[in-house]
Amino acid sequence: DSRRTYPWGNEDQELIDFHRDMIRIHKDNSALMRGSYRFLVGEHKLVAYGRFDEMNKVVVVMNNNYEDVEIKFSVAEIGIPDHTVLTQLMLTTEDGYFLDPIAYRVTNGKLYVRMPKVSAMVLRANL
Repeated sequence: DSRRTYPWGNEDQELIDFHRDMIRIHKDNSALMRGSYRFLVGEHKLVAYGRFDEMNKVVVVMNNNYEDVEIKFSVAEIGIPDHTVLTQLMLTTEDGYFLDPIAYRVTNGKLYVRMPKVSAMVLRANL
C-alpha cells in the first residue's frame, strides 16, 4: 500500500539515473561512506565541506544563489596540499547533472571554483 503513489510505467528515468550515479560515487569513495567531516566555507546561500580519510579526500560545494558565484577557499585542513588536482565527479544544475571529469588545481593553498547558479559539485582529490 505504501507504493500506491509510485508512478509505475511513468518513472523519471533521469532521476533514477542520477540516484544510480550518486550511489556509485558514494560507494567508490571511502571518505563519503566513513570519512571525517570538515566544514570549509559558508556564505549566504553557499556552502562547502570536505569528507576525508587516509585514502580519499572529497570536497562538496553547493550554490543556492540565483546567479553564478566564484568561490576560493582553503582545502589544507582536510589534507589536500598545494598543487593537487581535484577532479569533478558530478555537477548538478537546473538543467540536469553532468559527470564530466573537469580538473581543478589547488593554487596557493586555495581551491578556486566557479559555481553555476543553483548548483552542486562533488570533487575528488587526485593524491
